[in-house]
Amino acid sequence: MRQYAFGASIIEFCFLPRDPRGNFFLSLMKLLTCPLNGVRPVSEFAYGGEVRPMPHPNTCTDEQWSDYVFNRSSVPGVKREWWCHIASGYWFIAERDTLRDVVIATYSADRLRESAAS
Repeated sequence: MRQYAFGASIIEFCFLPRDPRGNFFLSLMKLLTCPLNGVRPVSEFAYGGEVRPMPHPNTCTDEQWSDYVFNRSSVPGVKREWWCHIASGYWFIAERDTLRDVVIATYSADRLRESAAS
């Protein structure tokens, strides 16, 4: 098995047995690094949406609240996203380039709260 690093994510190439013609089967597994559990297959995670500032529900207008709930930016580029490791229930932030589908960094949601407080 060979591992290749691309940014903060690692992609593993597993060579399986040959087919009847002698060709190798190539299996590509996409992995994501969880800050708590380490490198895991992406199938163990659930996408939670883009990190966006939430307006205060008691003071914002209906238009502001509906914009927050229903509208998303679909422009490709670097985004901060919520991800959950399903087995442990751990939520964290991943910075991902949606144009190239590359994970740049993953970190605890506490780091996001600390930067918002300062």
